[in-house]
This record gives sequence, C-alpha cells and structure tokens, in this order.
Amino acid sequence: MDAKKLHDELIAAGIIDVVTVVSDGRVIDNGNNEIQPRPDVAAVIAAHDPTETPAPSSVIFDLPLIAPSITVSEIIVQSPKPKDKADDALTHLVSLAKSKDKPLAEIILNLVVYVADLEQRVKKKNI
Repeated sequence: MDAKKLHDELIAAGIIDVVTVVSDGRVIDNGNNEIQPRPDVAAVIAAHDPTETPAPSSVIFDLPLIAPSITVSEIIVQSPKPKDKADDALTHLVSLAKSKDKPLAEIILNLVVYVADLEQRVKKKNI
C-alpha cells in the first residue's frame, strides 16, 4: 500500500477529516479514531491501487539552458553543498565558467532565464 497515495485519494474523494494513513491500512481521523470501516472510506480503500508512486525525479533540472553545453543540473550537482554566502556561490560559478570555457555572464544569464522559465511553469501548475 502507498500510504501517501491513499491519503491523497481519500482527500480527493472528499473525506477531509483524514489526518493519517498508516502503512498497515489504518486510516486515522482528526479525533484519533480509526475510520477505515466507514463505507465512504472503505470504498476508496477498495479502489486504491497499492502500487507505490515512484519518487519524484529531478529531471526538470536536466533541461538545457540557452548554451546547450551546460545544464542547470551541472551547476547544482557540481556544488558539494548549497552555498550559504553569495560570494561562495559566485566563486563556484566562476570556476564552473572556467571549466566549461564559457563567459561567466553567459552562464549567469542562462541560469536567470531558466529560473524565470521555471517560475512560469510553477505558476501554471499552481504549485
């Protein structure tokens, strides 16, 4: 059983008092009561496809930027950890630009364009 998927299916079916779905099949409401015997809940459980939903991937970060020789995933993945300071992030971008033999301005511009495009996609999907 995919507990998160079942939880989402219960909410989509209008069963809004669901707080938790346990992997053993128990469905707990906001009063800490098991509600899986309720007819409306039981119907959703009976229709539930127990196949686990695949984990989300980071494919979105593999889209090429304007310069097809570099992708956002290269910028993100090549960094051992997120940068806490803007200067550290800039230093990382400078070294990346040198390693790709690209002007720093081109990499930054491509990243800005990518982020703007990503923001538009997120707005369209109401995320």
